[in-house]
Amino acid sequence: MNQVVSSQSRVVQPGRVAARIPAKAGRMSSKGETTKAALKLLPTDSILRASQAQQGAEDAQVLPLLAHATGAEAGFLVEYSAEGNELVCRARRWHGVQETVASVGPEIETLAAKALSTDQPAWRFSRASIGKFLAVVVPFKLPGGRLICLGVAVKDLRTGEGATIAALIQGYGWWLTSAASVRESRRESRLFERVSGFVEMMRHCAAAADVSEASGLMADHLKEILQCQSVSVVGYRRGSFSLLASSGGIEIEQRSEGRAAIEATVSEAVKRRETFVEAPGATVPSGAIGPAAEASRLLQGTGWVVVPMVENDEIVGGWFVLWSKEDPAFDEKVRFLRASAAQSAPLFSVLRKAKPEGFKAIVLRVWKRLSLSRKRLVIVLGLVLAALAVMPVKEKFSAPASLEPMVKRVVAAPFNATLRETKVEAGDLVESGDLLAELDGREIRFQLAEAIANKARAAKEADRALDAGKIAESQMSRLEALGFEQQQLISEERQRFLQIQSPIAGVVLQGDLERAEGAPLQTGDRLFEIAPIDEMLIEVALPQTEVAYVREGMPVNVQLEAFPGRVFEAVIERIPPRSELRQNRNVFVCEASIQNAEGELRPGMNGEAKVVGDRKMLIWTLIRPAVNYCRLKLWL
Repeated sequence: MNQVVSSQSRVVQPGRVAARIPAKAGRMSSKGETTKAALKLLPTDSILRASQAQQGAEDAQVLPLLAHATGAEAGFLVEYSAEGNELVCRARRWHGVQETVASVGPEIETLAAKALSTDQPAWRFSRASIGKFLAVVVPFKLPGGRLICLGVAVKDLRTGEGATIAALIQGYGWWLTSAASVRESRRESRLFERVSGFVEMMRHCAAAADVSEASGLMADHLKEILQCQSVSVVGYRRGSFSLLASSGGIEIEQRSEGRAAIEATVSEAVKRRETFVEAPGATVPSGAIGPAAEASRLLQGTGWVVVPMVENDEIVGGWFVLWSKEDPAFDEKVRFLRASAAQSAPLFSVLRKAKPEGFKAIVLRVWKRLSLSRKRLVIVLGLVLAALAVMPVKEKFSAPASLEPMVKRVVAAPFNATLRETKVEAGDLVESGDLLAELDGREIRFQLAEAIANKARAAKEADRALDAGKIAESQMSRLEALGFEQQQLISEERQRFLQIQSPIAGVVLQGDLERAEGAPLQTGDRLFEIAPIDEMLIEVALPQTEVAYVREGMPVNVQLEAFPGRVFEAVIERIPPRSELRQNRNVFVCEASIQNAEGELRPGMNGEAKVVGDRKMLIWTLIRPAVNYCRLKLWL
């Protein structure tokens, strides 16, 4: 069978165009037996099979049967569409001998226009190059608004046989009408199911707790209605498109290529206000934009429909529907999606404005799933937490702490000498007068003996000069003797300090000189550093962000690493006017004193201090650092 489609052939006929099967269609002439026998050529399940086939398949089936039943050399099907009072020929289908078709085709088309205008069968006896023939045409109006004419060209028949052949043709027209009616009924049933599913989708979306749940329900319902691979719902807010949900609860990663391609495709569809369609398994590309093809490739689909949702020029979002295999009802589903998007846009816009999103949506979703008893428990816990949040508590400021002595005494070398021996090491406890070290006294003793001898010699010379009457020489010798006497006194004094003793009781902070024994010392060289430990100084390195909330007289609790679990109490006695840098942080080293009668605390011990401040609400003490940081960075 061949088919010729024409969009320019027009037949202008006045009046209403209608089609019906004439009442006399059931009458049979002497050719009735031929009609009855021909009708038996139709399979018993032909109407059902034709209704399940693609539209137009029965057109191809009826022409060979019609030509065989009537003994015609050619069978014709001419389809028209009514545009006002004008009939436009949309398509011509034929089956038979090519020569007959070429000769009788114009005659059949003229008769078809006449038959449609009168709503009655028409036939005409004519002569042509192929000989004498009878052309018979019967009009039909099929469900769905289709206007067709079935016709045959039978050779060597007279005009009187036209009614018989027309009756036979009407039987085949009934077959076409029945198949189309079944198909239309099935289409309306499917449409009703889709509309019902759409209404159900709207009801479920409206009852959803949040936008995420509503989007997921919308995607799942659309997938069930369309019987496709997947449906993705994309929303628009604050100038950007974001994927809200995909059917089946599929989670697409935030920064994945598939998610970006879906969002870009919907964005382009909304921008153009167009629906992008790519039929599954299409052999000819539709020229769709790149992101749609990329999304289809990443999600393993073969066809897609991208439908924008726009309400009164207000962008709402869009749908990305994906197919993985061919679908006979694809065009019908595309029309359904376009109509549904126009109705869904207002509802979805209202949902996004009324329903919560983000963290609030998660909280409400969890709350909705809780049982009544658990909801009551959550309410009680919330009230308890609220009461605790506003409960006044004393603010506490944490800071590192260390112990230092109140005073320090430095023991230095009294004169130039050689270190003979050390008696203590750093960390030793000493009492006042305890021996710390000994200096080598050999040189001092030699200097003392020399000074004594020189003093005696000078005294004798002074007496001898006086006896000789040399008064001046006697005076000079006596002055020399006095100088040696001073040297004697100095040596005796140094000899008394050869043993270095502790000036106070305390702990030796520095003074590990064991390796320096035998080494010469210079006057003023630091030998030992000793500090009393009966009272210790606590240094609290308070951060500069906390110093504004601390003042002198506030209590401070200290825990030391050497005594975990034990708390030492003190009071802030001094806050320095200037900060200092410790471990790359600006801190104010506040001071507090603590008694150490038992001597268990040692200088250099480290720990953690908590300064107890004024009473504030618990919630304020928890959020104060964050609030202060925001104030600083945002200039609030």
